[in-house]
Amino acid sequence: MAIFSILGIPTRSGINYKILIYGLTGDCPAIKLAIKHVNHQGYWCCWFCYIRGVHIHHKRQYYFKKELALRSAAEYALYSHEAEETKTNIYGHLGVSPLSVIIDVPLPRCLVIDYMHVSLLRHTRTVIQYIYGNFLKPKQREELDELFRNQSFPHFFNRKMRPVKEFSYCKATELRNMLLYGLLPLIRLFLPIECAAHLALYVTAMRLFHGPRTIGNDTETVANELMAMYYKHHTLFYENIQNFVLHLHSHFMDQYRLHGSLSNLGTFGQESLIGHFANNRNGTRNLGQLIINNYNVVDFTIVNQLHHHLSDVPVKSNDLFDSHDALINNFLLKTHNDLCFCDNANQCIRIYRRHRIDAMIYHSLIYHRRGSSKSYFVQYSKDNDKNLFGAIELFFTCNKKNYALIHNHSSKHLFTDYFLSSKYHSILLKALNVFLCT
Repeated sequence: MAIFSILGIPTRSGINYKILIYGLTGDCPAIKLAIKHVNHQGYWCCWFCYIRGVHIHHKRQYYFKKELALRSAAEYALYSHEAEETKTNIYGHLGVSPLSVIIDVPLPRCLVIDYMHVSLLRHTRTVIQYIYGNFLKPKQREELDELFRNQSFPHFFNRKMRPVKEFSYCKATELRNMLLYGLLPLIRLFLPIECAAHLALYVTAMRLFHGPRTIGNDTETVANELMAMYYKHHTLFYENIQNFVLHLHSHFMDQYRLHGSLSNLGTFGQESLIGHFANNRNGTRNLGQLIINNYNVVDFTIVNQLHHHLSDVPVKSNDLFDSHDALINNFLLKTHNDLCFCDNANQCIRIYRRHRIDAMIYHSLIYHRRGSSKSYFVQYSKDNDKNLFGAIELFFTCNKKNYALIHNHSSKHLFTDYFLSSKYHSILLKALNVFLCT
């Protein structure tokens, strides 16, 4: 691999492709082996900073620190070589990583935290199980499990949410849907206000880290403020679970700036690819589609490309389909008069049930075969208001342009109003209402 990294890969056409190895990701045990570092249960185990940790109740705990002493690339290389020569543990370094000679970005900047393992399979699962076992009564546990089980999602989510009692079989995608969408609206009904508001700090921070710059250039800064507050007060609500994976969330702001949002990272694609080779089956046999489904970072390369199925039948990436023969109501007639100068609305306007946008199919309320799917409820923007929610009544074309008729969901109050009496209310106002409505 080192030879390929230096010389590149020649082709018959004469083009020489240079390989740039950007970084390294994986779960904590895998990274520990790859970079020759102490494991996640030892002292000085953080790859990014000098936090020692304390040993309490037979566990290594990493409590909140406002100021972190970060490891520089020069220090990382120095201590790694020193540990290699002396065969000792120096601030967590056990030797020189064999990958250091081929990675083009120096350690530790090249390390990418895998939020699938760190945030979803570890911290989120641990917190939910702690709440389930320590805050809820048996009757409430049954009610919460039913809410999780019966919660509807758009059909393209593929997986819903499992009851907490079935977490032994829960997959990362199910935990992702729970954390980002279903957890806070459903579980807040069973928790004290202060505990629910504290959990809202984590959910909101993860929503910000997971997506684009939703609130502008301050997105990662606000997310880090929320996460820092959550981490700082974690011991007020949870005992003995201030472990290494919680500490790693302190470095998500730097990762967001260096590598992008969490939706473009993680090991979902690698895990699916391993499963494909192991079982020779997956949701798709097209490995290119498998990568695209798991990494939004490649979206920009396919937006303007012509897509083909294996049968070479072209598929439009943005079009209305499933036409509906219905009379044009007064609202559509008025809309036509505003959009078009012709005098034949019945010929100009065409009504449709469904809309395909970048391989995602959205339903309308006149599409009656949607089952329990909620693919008709959307978040949209109008004028300067980007946080509107509503149900799509129908799609239509007018003057050769596509439109959706949306019945606006009028919010009775802000979601943050549930936490008016909480000390976290003011900081939650910065972002929570962007994602959730009532």
